[in-house]
Amino acid sequence: MPHAKLTDATIRALQSPASGQADYWDTTVGFKGFGIRVSQGGRKSFVLLAERRRMTLGAYPILSLSAARELAARTLARQTLDLDPEPPTMLFGDALNIYFESHCDVVNRTKTAYETKRLLNRHFKRKLERSRLADIRTSRIAELLDDIESLSVRRHAFAALRGFFAYTVRRGLLKVSPCDRLETPGGKAPSRERVLEDGELKAVWHAAEVIGYPFGTIVRLLILTGQRRSEIGGLRREWIKGDRVEFPAEVMKAKKPHTIALAPDAKAIIDAIPIKTGFLFPARRRGERKPGDRAFNGWSKGKAILERRIAPALPQWGLHDLRRTASTRWAELSVQPHINDMLLAHTMQGVSPVHRVYNLATHLEPMREALEKWETKLQALITDAPCGT
Repeated sequence: MPHAKLTDATIRALQSPASGQADYWDTTVGFKGFGIRVSQGGRKSFVLLAERRRMTLGAYPILSLSAARELAARTLARQTLDLDPEPPTMLFGDALNIYFESHCDVVNRTKTAYETKRLLNRHFKRKLERSRLADIRTSRIAELLDDIESLSVRRHAFAALRGFFAYTVRRGLLKVSPCDRLETPGGKAPSRERVLEDGELKAVWHAAEVIGYPFGTIVRLLILTGQRRSEIGGLRREWIKGDRVEFPAEVMKAKKPHTIALAPDAKAIIDAIPIKTGFLFPARRRGERKPGDRAFNGWSKGKAILERRIAPALPQWGLHDLRRTASTRWAELSVQPHINDMLLAHTMQGVSPVHRVYNLATHLEPMREALEKWETKLQALITDAPCGT
């Protein structure tokens, strides 16, 4: 195994091996077991042999050499001297990179990792990047949270930041999290039992019509179909098979394929979208990203625009409440519980595991009848016409 005194110049000059990985161990006094691993593809990661195992500290240059040495020194001190020295004076930006590299990208689902990174980068990174972790006060965190206009976004941003600081404490980068004394913005989250009243649902529908494509169209489809926002926001043209939608397993929460029928109004909305291939609601183009590379992701901005069109404002509500509202209304229209569950892609209640394995009936016709009943009811509501006229 090659040895060298590691410097930034030395690390940059290291060549990728023809195959596998190569380790280069630091000869700096006091850093036995500290080194850098270079992979065949050119990736360089700091490693440390400590406590009878190899630890990956983070990727270079996302994690700087000085920050990696601080992590290594702390671990080695605990191992050789049985001490717990003061946490290293790491910068917020360096710690954030370690969190993304060793936690978000490893532990979280792809969607969760993306959203966590987006929230932390957008609301905290630029303002705290050069601050030492130990210097970040609770009052500063409160100020940054207060700057976020939407309560919903504020809550999600706080949850992401609290998770990051909890990680730094577990990793030994910080003794106490500055989030510990803060309460969740807006208090305890409301119980997930919100069902919109008829007048509220009507207001949301009309506001969605006004703002139009893409977000308004997504909202109307959420109301009509009762599907999750990720399923409608990520809808692709190739999933539309005539008068039904076939969602592949990889986009479903239960990781199983899901098929729903399309009633006339929902089908007309989808057919009117001029996009012929790929995402029906593509994300806006940014930088080098090609148009249509990603599904719609402007949820917070879209909901804020939608809420400005609703007067009077609705009490605290979310897009998921549209799904719960649809399911409740289906039940009121005497839709059978197992059809309701199938529309929602839920496990059918009271059905044995053996029955679920062998009964693969899609029940498309009962699903279509249920959604047609719902569209009739909804049209009467938004036009103020008596049901059945």
